[in-house]
Amino acid sequence: MAKQNNKQARTTVDEVNETLTSWEQKLENNRKLIYGGVGAIVAVFAAVAIFIMVRNNGMQDQQGRYGICD
Repeated sequence: MAKQNNKQARTTVDEVNETLTSWEQKLENNRKLIYGGVGAIVAVFAAVAIFIMVRNNGMQDQQGRYGICD
């Protein structure tokens, strides 16, 4: 009984190891694509943040010009 459990545990560890190895290989093969995707996401996030900051600054200027206060 103990021998069967040991074989199953060894098999499970081997399967996990093979899965991790395959993911590692996929990441190494697609490194440029992953970096490009992450860079694009960061660029979009930065553009949205800049747009929001500029828009809020413009709204505060307009409120100051016309005397509108919250």
